[in-house]
Amino acid sequence: MPTLGQRIKELREKFSLTQKDLALVIGFTSARSIQYIEADKRGLDHNALITLADYFNVSLDYLLGRSDDPTPSQTQSTESAKKLYDVIARAKDLPEQNIEELTDTLDALIGVHLKKLKSKGKKQ
Repeated sequence: MPTLGQRIKELREKFSLTQKDLALVIGFTSARSIQYIEADKRGLDHNALITLADYFNVSLDYLLGRSDDPTPSQTQSTESAKKLYDVIARAKDLPEQNIEELTDTLDALIGVHLKKLKSKGKKQ
């Protein structure tokens, strides 16, 4: 069975992503981290694994090499997630300071929207 690093490299290449692109998708600033992961010299925490599985629209079992069937067990709103990841990946050419500002802004916007959803749920 393939290793986690082999699967990640295979999927990254299938999606025509550079190591830097993939690093941004999972919140790393350096392509070197992806090099280590693809060489199976570094693992990922569960949040990063879930992010990658969602981004590539594959199951965690497939990503971890436990299955050869890439189909996720339950289909979520992967198209919406992919759109969000694509928007985030466009920031790769910005200076680090701009990326930090965008991250803070995005985090604040998500907080506002979650708060609105929570308050709507209480009213219904």
